Amino acid sequence: MTTPEVEATWADLGRRWYLHEQYFKAYPVCRWAQPAVEAVLSLREQIQDPADISHIEVATFHEAKRLHVVHPATTEQAQYSLPWSVAAALARGSLDAEAVTVLDAPDLRTLAARVEIHEDATFNARFPAERWALARLHLSDGRVLESAPCEALGNPHNPLPDEALTTKFHALADPVLGERAGPLREVILSLEDRPVGDLLTLLGPPGRE
Repeated sequence: MTTPEVEATWADLGRRWYLHEQYFKAYPVCRWAQPAVEAVLSLREQIQDPADISHIEVATFHEAKRLHVVHPATTEQAQYSLPWSVAAALARGSLDAEAVTVLDAPDLRTLAARVEIHEDATFNARFPAERWALARLHLSDGRVLESAPCEALGNPHNPLPDEALTTKFHALADPVLGERAGPLREVILSLEDRPVGDLLTLLGPPGRE
C-alpha cells in the first residue's frame, strides 16, 4: 500500500521498464546538437570538398540554438558546441571522440565559423518530447543543398543498429583495453547465461586470474 501522494509514482511498477525508453548517443556531443549532425551528414556525399561550403544554415529548436560556441577552448565546450559538431561531421564524414579533443584543427575552425543557427517554430513546438533540425549548405558554385528534417538517432523508436553500437564500443574501448575489448564485448552480450564473475575478471587489472 502507498499513500495517495505517491500512488501515481508507483502505479506502473513491474509493468513499465524505463530502461527500455532511454537513448544511446551516436556521437560524443550534446544530444541537442545531434539532429543537426544527422542533417549535415545526410548531405555529405553530395560534397566533394568541405572547403567548397561557403555558408551553413541550421534550423533547429531554441535550446539547441543556445549551443552557439564557435571555437571551443576545452573538450567540454566542444561537446556543447553545435557549430563545432556540425563542422567536424562535415569535414570528417563522422563525429568521433578526436573531434572534441583536437580543437586547433584549421579546417574545423574555418567551417565552424561558417555556421549560422536559426530557430524553427515547428521544432520548438516538438521539444522536449522530440529534437529536430535541418541544414542548408551553401556552396561556392551557387548551389544550395537542403536536408530533410532530421531527428537524432538512438531513440527507442529509431534505435542505433547493433553494428553501430559495436563499432562505437570498439572505437572507445580498444585504445584502452587492447585485446581485452573483444572478450569483454562477448561476455557483456551473453551475461544472462554466464556468472557475473566472468565480467568482473575482465574488468580487473590485466593479467588477473
